[in-house]
Amino acid sequence: MGTHLQQGNSISLRESLSVRALAATNDERSRFPYLDGLRGLAVLVVVFGHYSIFSPSLGPMLGSIAKSGVWLFFMLSSFLLTRQLTIVFASATTWENLLRYLARRALRILPMYYAVLASLFILPAFRHHMFGGNGFSLLNHALLLYPEGIFWAISVEFEYYLAIPLISLLFLWAVRLHPALGPTLVVALVFGAFKAFRVAWIDIGFPVNFPHIVNYAHFFLLGSAIALLHLYHQYFPRWTRHLALALFVLGIAWQIFVLPLPFRDTLLAAIGMPIEWWHWMAHHSGQMISCGGILLGVLFSDVLQRVFVSRFLCFMGKISFSLYCLHILPTAYLGEWVGSYGAAAAVSGFFLLSVALSVVTFYCIERPFMTLVGGPKGVKTQPGGERIPVSKMALA
Repeated sequence: MGTHLQQGNSISLRESLSVRALAATNDERSRFPYLDGLRGLAVLVVVFGHYSIFSPSLGPMLGSIAKSGVWLFFMLSSFLLTRQLTIVFASATTWENLLRYLARRALRILPMYYAVLASLFILPAFRHHMFGGNGFSLLNHALLLYPEGIFWAISVEFEYYLAIPLISLLFLWAVRLHPALGPTLVVALVFGAFKAFRVAWIDIGFPVNFPHIVNYAHFFLLGSAIALLHLYHQYFPRWTRHLALALFVLGIAWQIFVLPLPFRDTLLAAIGMPIEWWHWMAHHSGQMISCGGILLGVLFSDVLQRVFVSRFLCFMGKISFSLYCLHILPTAYLGEWVGSYGAAAAVSGFFLLSVALSVVTFYCIERPFMTLVGGPKGVKTQPGGERIPVSKMALA
């Protein structure tokens, strides 16, 4: 293990774990291009999980993987935003930075979201395809009170956006009080993730796709815990990358094993495990652990990082929000393609149309609004003591 914080001969461990030192050593790694690729994989999982329903043979097996992509989205969001905001607050904790963070979150999501809501009125088939025979409440959706369809996940994300500044400030307060309290808070967040899972899915038992944070807090809390843990990346030994690769492989294996494949049911029956119990565990606490392993693997494995910086995956990650919002639209109007051309050709057409629409909305709606609010204001201290502006630090 080593540290990049040495000044002169050496500094104490307490100094190297201070708020100032953490901000200085982590600022240069506030962007993770390979996580754009992981986000791209997540949106592809969602899209093809939903599109699989057009195949009578694949639908029953692959339809459930769409949820796995959403879980990974939740964890990625909490990781990136918790880490970035903690670094920003370590440099300059100001009301201006907090307001900028909230404004960027709103401008990142709401313009595109409201554009899609408007299209539901313009395109009746899209609205019917999204909600079926259920009534559509514009108020519930516009105010994120109880959005339905694929929009339930947006309200969940927004509610956790409000919790992230509290977690970042609590971490920085703890580290200033004593550096050892930083890792202690990481452990507390992991414990809180498992506790949140128990409350939502065992003690109370909320319905699936419940559009509020209480159902999915465990994914976000674990993502925040990994974000704070990653602030100490310079202390991790070299063998960590091998462990990370193993965690990724196990996480992917779990995602495959939760699918209702014939060999899985045979194996569960052989060991006497009820299918219902396995399905319930696999899609909640097991998914949280699996997504955490996948994220840790990409964060610490050089091999995986080279895979996830591929141009295709990163491009999918860039347009991921538009693609998530729009991938149902082609199916509403071109569903007859399945009967005319077959499921494989129809899904390929749905996907290409969805990507084309998403590129247009990304450059015409998402990107212009994202540039309206600049990065955080303040200063950070380099290891040598110089103070440099951080006004261009991104909060993607």
